[in-house]
Amino acid sequence: IYKNGTFQAAYNNDPTGWFHQNGGISDYNNLYQDEYYNLADLSDLAQENSSVDSYLKGAMNVLLNHGVDGFRIDAVKHMPAGWDKTLADTVEANGPHYMVGEWYLSSISDPTYGGSAKFANQSGIATLNFPLNNVLRNVFAQNGSATQLDAVLSQEENDFTWLNDQGVFIDNHDMPRFQTLNSSNAAVQQAFAAMITAPGVPIVYYGTEQYLHNDTSGGGDPYNRPMMSSFDETTTAFKEIKSLAGLRHSNPALGYGTYVQRWMNSDVIIYERQFYNNVVLFAVNKSASTDYTISGLTTNLPAGSYSDYLGGLLGGMSITVNSGGSVNNFALPHGDVAVWQFTAGEPSSPEIGSVGPELAKPGNNVIIDGQGFGSATGTVKFGTTNATVQSWSTHSISVTVPNTPGQNVLVQVCGSSCGNTYKINVDSAAQVPVTFTVYNSPSTQTGDNVYVTGNVAELSNWSTSASLAPGGFFAPNYPNWFLMVSVPACTTIQFKYIIVRANGQVQWENGSNHSYTAPCSGTGYVNVTWQN
Repeated sequence: IYKNGTFQAAYNNDPTGWFHQNGGISDYNNLYQDEYYNLADLSDLAQENSSVDSYLKGAMNVLLNHGVDGFRIDAVKHMPAGWDKTLADTVEANGPHYMVGEWYLSSISDPTYGGSAKFANQSGIATLNFPLNNVLRNVFAQNGSATQLDAVLSQEENDFTWLNDQGVFIDNHDMPRFQTLNSSNAAVQQAFAAMITAPGVPIVYYGTEQYLHNDTSGGGDPYNRPMMSSFDETTTAFKEIKSLAGLRHSNPALGYGTYVQRWMNSDVIIYERQFYNNVVLFAVNKSASTDYTISGLTTNLPAGSYSDYLGGLLGGMSITVNSGGSVNNFALPHGDVAVWQFTAGEPSSPEIGSVGPELAKPGNNVIIDGQGFGSATGTVKFGTTNATVQSWSTHSISVTVPNTPGQNVLVQVCGSSCGNTYKINVDSAAQVPVTFTVYNSPSTQTGDNVYVTGNVAELSNWSTSASLAPGGFFAPNYPNWFLMVSVPACTTIQFKYIIVRANGQVQWENGSNHSYTAPCSGTGYVNVTWQN
């Protein structure tokens, strides 16, 4: 590594500890190894080193100074989550940016799934939705049951605070292209339709809309990264993406809405997205040969007749919705995709669909998107505190965050009336990474874990919830535990350690609170012994 031409460190010449020297990861379900060992024989930077911390954040600031709009962060699973959060703080101090990180996992049953959800809910960085990616590929390319898709979306709807901000994709540069698994154009078109109508931010890998794939040696790297010889805007996939992208702009149910499964079997899934009175109903029959009659379907679409939004591009048909939401029986032929939608008029009360970023600190700007905000400036509340409004339009408001630190702070827009509330996390101040270590903890069993809780928002304001308090800690030198945590710079904090047992019981340290003053920049360390 060089900095402006001056040598800093190398893996085999590292006198000041820029790199971890722990060898390679052998268990990718072990988050300690994921964060502190070498990924695929790549040298692993030590973010707890202040020189590494400033080097990486300095590089980010160079890019920010060039006006980039957002960041895709590679391998966030393989850096301390506490440090990733301080990186997000560095970025968002320069204005609102979309950040999405790569946390690879196989499914919602993956041992690191809970960690990925907690990361997405707390770090300020969304994640690429690998469980959804894997199930989209399995269902539409490899004849998996459509019920698997509902299982993932229903679980994630429960576990992710901001599921609509996670990245959704059917292939990328690290896996064989979708059509290497299944060369059928119909299959990739079905997968695209589900990808764009499901919760999340759709990400199209270049060329897939052109049916681009090279299946040599299984289609992995480098064959999944071929050059494009042309670009055709008349492919069915291109037309489909263009049409559904337009629907995402015109109907807020896709960008902001909830997910509800309405009808399914192994070949068919029909689900509904809804944001207030805006509704999108999606149906696909992925079978190559079996037609189905759909009976007993209900929806929140208003009564009336609805034509396929795609205009029959993928075989869609019209449906009739009766008073009360029942749908007349209709045929869904094999291979067909249909999208029906209702876009409501402008509401009289504010309806927040998104606040971004979802992690901020006092003085940061955030963007509130939705509808019904009106043309006249009203008020925006963070909890009970008014924010300073920077700009206001019917569908978007920019505000400066007031001094209201906490997790799950409720944002509300008020015009002639007040609308819904929307959760975001507000830190106390600029963030620094601090490695917390507790020595000689009480005995633990499988399923128990150590957390830290304290008197600031970053330490969950004394919460004992495993979903809010920083943790679980790592114990490579058991019974000593450690974790890198994002805390407010230049701040004296009070804290204690707790053990959350496998049965949910909480064991606190005895004695007085620990006290620590975080550094104003760089990185920090605080070491204490468990108070019996």
